[in-house]
Amino acid sequence: MGSSEAVDLDMRALVPLTASAANFRLNEDGGGLYLASLNRAKLLNVCVVLPGDSRKQREIPSIRVDGLSKNSEICMKTIRGRYSKLFFTRDVQPGDNQITVHVVTREK
Repeated sequence: MGSSEAVDLDMRALVPLTASAANFRLNEDGGGLYLASLNRAKLLNVCVVLPGDSRKQREIPSIRVDGLSKNSEICMKTIRGRYSKLFFTRDVQPGDNQITVHVVTREK
């Protein structure tokens, strides 16, 4: 995925940035590389909060990914309400202009 593409997690496809089904895109901003949500999709701090867990699920507008290592994971709630985990397939280095992720999307 490069900075000129977006991802539709429900269809598991790269799509144009203008696509209404796009869930997230890669942004370069201020020397950093960020994932940003699109079209009401949500980046989340955790996918599931179990009973008794002190963490609260909260939305994150974007997350800086350069510096994250292989197998780091990010949670998203798709436009259609499914939860997806994105796992990086390699370390993301400062200056990278594309990333590769493995995606696992749970059905409702």
